[in-house]
Parts: sequence; C-alpha cells; structure tokens
Amino acid sequence: MSESFMLGEHRVEPTGNGYWLFPRSGARGRFIPYGSETARRIEAGHALTDIDRTRRAFAAGTHEPVVAWREADGTLSIPPDPSFAPPPDAERFEIRTLAEADRVAAEERQRILSKWQGDEEFTRTMDATFDNPRSQLITQMLNPKSEMERDVIRLVIKELDEMESQRQNVEAHAFFHWREHDAGH
Repeated sequence: MSESFMLGEHRVEPTGNGYWLFPRSGARGRFIPYGSETARRIEAGHALTDIDRTRRAFAAGTHEPVVAWREADGTLSIPPDPSFAPPPDAERFEIRTLAEADRVAAEERQRILSKWQGDEEFTRTMDATFDNPRSQLITQMLNPKSEMERDVIRLVIKELDEMESQRQNVEAHAFFHWREHDAGH
C-alpha cells in the first residue's frame, strides 16, 4: 500500500480497493474505486477541481440494499440475513442510497444519545460498569461552589455524552458496511 499524497486540494490515501480523497477543507472524504474515471485521473496526476460537485454514488456491483425494520418502540433492527422476517409489529424497509444510510445512522445516533442522556437507570448501569467520571461530575454538580462551576460541569457532562454517542456511532455505522464503497465518479 502506497503512502498518502497531496493532489491539488486533496489528500489521497491509496487502499487495496481504490483511493480515499480528503479535502483540505475538512469535509467528508470520498472513496474512489480503482478502474473509475476519477481513479484514472488520480493515477495520471490530474487536478480534481470538480470532485466536490460530483454526485456521490456507489460503484457498480459494490453493494446491495440493507434490509431493516423499525419496531413499534422506534428501535432500528438490521437482521444478519435479509431473508429474515421482521417481528409482527415492525415496519420493514430497505436502505438503498447513501443519503438514506446517513439519515438512518443520524437517527440511530440521536436515539442512542437520547437514551444515554435521558435514562437514569441506563446511565447508572453504564457508570457502574465503566466507572465513568460522569457520576462524579453529577455528584459534584449537586453541591457546586458557584453557579459558574455548575454550568461548566453541565457542559463537561454534555461533552462526555456526545463523546459516548460518537463511540456508539461506530456500532451504528457498522450496520452499513457498504459505506466504504462510496464512489465519487
């Protein structure tokens, strides 16, 4: 595997299946599969001035729709095999596009964050399991030295919750293994 290199405004990281392009702007990277027109432009060292305007699409033959269902309580489930039947009270649907995958992942991420922030029993269990500093901060917030300290602790707790949500987001994105085939050609 070659090392990454700069091509115009993009950092290019070769992989076994293609190239990851990361713009200097910090925007989301794009995967370019070998054999695509954009990959040939990269290999020739041509500038990628229009890459951010190209339609994001899957490379041909790189994915199948993800079958999922939403249970009555809003929980998203993705079966290990698409032929599995959903529970009687669940709504079956398919995730066919990257936009749908992003929307469902964002919804699942928000559900996880809401559960983390709003469910006291869940929070206590997680704190006990992982000895999270969150419980110590909550105890400290009950008897703050000042209102400013209480406000700072609230911000730190919010940041801890968001970090935990992002960690759990890895599991949410694991549902969508074909995200790596996001082609920009």
